[in-house]
Amino acid sequence: MADSIRRMASGPQRPTVLIGLGIAFVLGGLLGFPLFLADPLGTTGRGIPMWLALPVLWVGGIGFIAYGWYWRVRGRRSR
Repeated sequence: MADSIRRMASGPQRPTVLIGLGIAFVLGGLLGFPLFLADPLGTTGRGIPMWLALPVLWVGGIGFIAYGWYWRVRGRRSR
């Protein structure tokens, strides 16, 4: 149990994957931007308002990028 907690505290195995996932989220938000401009009060296929979905994608993507970047830089320092 303590070993798994220690492993979790040492960060993700591959921070680059987190950065790539964040980039995918940001690009998804950018691809949805023309839809938002065409119908700002429209919804996604699941009924989520576009004015809410796009900022969530952008903030989530930036969060994943920052988290991956943090662990990538921290991992380099400890080696």
